[in-house]
Amino acid sequence: MTSQAVIFDLAGVHHAIDIIYVHEIIRLTEITPVSDNAEIEGILNLRGKVIPVIKLSRRMGLPEKGSDNETRIVVVEFNGKTMGLIVDRVLEVSSYTDEEVEEISNIGTVMSYIKCIVKKKKHLWLVINLSEVA
Repeated sequence: MTSQAVIFDLAGVHHAIDIIYVHEIIRLTEITPVSDNAEIEGILNLRGKVIPVIKLSRRMGLPEKGSDNETRIVVVEFNGKTMGLIVDRVLEVSSYTDEEVEEISNIGTVMSYIKCIVKKKKHLWLVINLSEVA
């Protein structure tokens, strides 16, 4: 079976989110801080709907890059919740097959944010486990 994913960069590593969860991708815009809570960057008014926004690299414990004109917010919907994920740069939407997927196990809690790995020619995509992020 063939699936599609949005491929993006976080701390210099290619990550992916299954496209079925991606609502849209927007440029970084003004985010309203709501507290000193490190879990959430703030909230965003997206066409009348207020959604929480997190910096995905911070949530995953990766080095954080400053925002620039390539920074994007990937708006996802998962388990009935909509949220924005700030990523360093969106690369492409691409397809992959079941044969290119490698399940991960015995890697520990550090990798709890990663659902599986897609081996695409010379590249590896770390597929985000949205149940751990959301």
